[in-house]
Amino acid sequence: GAQGSIGLTGSTGAAGSAGAQGPIGLTGSTGATGSAGAQGAIGLTGATGADGSAGSTGALGPIGLTGSTGAVGSAGTTGPIGLTGSPGATGAQGSIGLTGATGTVGSTGATGAQGPIGLTGATGATGLISSGSAAGNTPYWNGTSWVVGSSNIYNNGGNVGIGTAGIPTTTLEVNGTVKATGISIFTSTASSTTAATGAVVISGGAGIAENVNVGGSIAGTGSTSSISGFNAAYSAKTASYSLVAADNGKVITFNSGSAITVTLPSGLPTGFNCMIVQTGSGQVTFATSGTTINNRSGFTKTAGQFAISTVLHLGSNAYITSGDMQ
Repeated sequence: GAQGSIGLTGSTGAAGSAGAQGPIGLTGSTGATGSAGAQGAIGLTGATGADGSAGSTGALGPIGLTGSTGAVGSAGTTGPIGLTGSPGATGAQGSIGLTGATGTVGSTGATGAQGPIGLTGATGATGLISSGSAAGNTPYWNGTSWVVGSSNIYNNGGNVGIGTAGIPTTTLEVNGTVKATGISIFTSTASSTTAATGAVVISGGAGIAENVNVGGSIAGTGSTSSISGFNAAYSAKTASYSLVAADNGKVITFNSGSAITVTLPSGLPTGFNCMIVQTGSGQVTFATSGTTINNRSGFTKTAGQFAISTVLHLGSNAYITSGDMQ
């Protein structure tokens, strides 16, 4: 039934014996709180009332401590592939890489077909020099015009002649006097100004001041041939000495206050000859070196100061000495 009004609280009486549980009366209005009585005996638990309506949510309590990580669950099945996204923007140009090694040259292709021959061009104008009057004519400029009929220099593609009356018979034929500051004439393949076998070298100026080195032989044409105006080569020594091929034809002086020796060695050319002059007080004695020395009187040395002796090689390392000797 409906809750009755709560009556006034009387004074607390003596605790009587617990009576039987009466019906629960109506709940009266709450009276003033009396002084706390003695704890009564706990009554029987009443039947549970119906659930009341849910109260409003209370304030959020503090977050509890993070629990330990649970075990990893098994992998789920792969979901379907999503749709392809639109292409992204083109990236910036990367740096150019290093040039690779040159490849091998390919084989030459087949020669193409011969093209058609072009049309013949127009004839050019006549040249400045016209034809000569005879074979071998060599043109020259006289200061006004070209002279094309001159035979002063003959050149027909073979021998060349200067001032010749007809066809020259040698590589170069000159009819007249030749003047030159330097001439090299070779009958061999020599191409320097050093004398070679079969070659004549003239390295001096024109006239009578030429220097001639001959690596071969010079022969006259008869009894009228002669050589004149030449000085003997001269060499001065002051000590013992061994003759060499370059001494051939020389006058060699020996000026010493004591005796000295001149050795006649092996290997000098046949016909080697020279003149030995004792200009000092020391006598010059001739000695062998793989050779033999022959003297008509058996003499072996110069006789004294200003004595002259000659040496001649006969070949096979045999020499003859002669002169003012003892």
